[in-house]
Amino acid sequence: MRSSIRITAIGIAFMGLAGGAGAANLDVTTLLPNSGFESGNLTGWSLTQPNTDYVVSLSPNVNPSIDPADVANNPALLVAPSGSFFTGLKRVGDVAPDLKYKLAHGAVAVTVSTGTVFTVKVWANRGRLEPFDTPASTGDVLVRVFGWTGGTTIPTVNSSDNWSRTVNWNPAAQTFDFTGIPDGTWGFRVFTFDPAAAGVNASTLKYLTLTLAGRNNNHDQYIALDLGEAAVAVQSTQWTTIKNFYR
Repeated sequence: MRSSIRITAIGIAFMGLAGGAGAANLDVTTLLPNSGFESGNLTGWSLTQPNTDYVVSLSPNVNPSIDPADVANNPALLVAPSGSFFTGLKRVGDVAPDLKYKLAHGAVAVTVSTGTVFTVKVWANRGRLEPFDTPASTGDVLVRVFGWTGGTTIPTVNSSDNWSRTVNWNPAAQTFDFTGIPDGTWGFRVFTFDPAAAGVNASTLKYLTLTLAGRNNNHDQYIALDLGEAAVAVQSTQWTTIKNFYR
């Protein structure tokens, strides 16, 4: 009888893991092909230009040669913090504008449950370029997940950062917080976007996308970006509970 109760409880816990926790949190990087640039290029991404401060091309597209300024003038170049590839832009010289770049991933079709919350783990690195050690960098990163509830074809974006259809779930971009992350060092933040907070039922979403904007706000700076998988703490907690119960 005890074994039967134990098996039933484990079954219920697994149903909660597959249904409840899985429906509550969804890592956007698992939906987007080449989300972390691991194809070695920007396939699946579009470089857009919201205004003239944004570049119209990235060269090279991934793993740019970036030498962060430091006290020791160490010539070591940046390497990806997650996987093998990252992307970034250097702003060399002291003439306007202070160049920025924006990447918009191609929209993808989605089918998700009511109550789904989308998460994305963003790695970022900002700093000054060698040999320009001062002043401190003021660059930042904007992150945004949004989507559409209608239409029979996948929305597309043009080079001017305009989408082919009006966005239905349109949350504000969130800013990467570099607090506690020294210039020249990779750090990450996990961002959460909840459709319900805007009165949108996640189950009505048909298409979803992600945009990233690295903004150099002074000369001789750089902004580098990468994406990684965001672990779902609820799932880990449930799995621990299951293992402890089975013991």
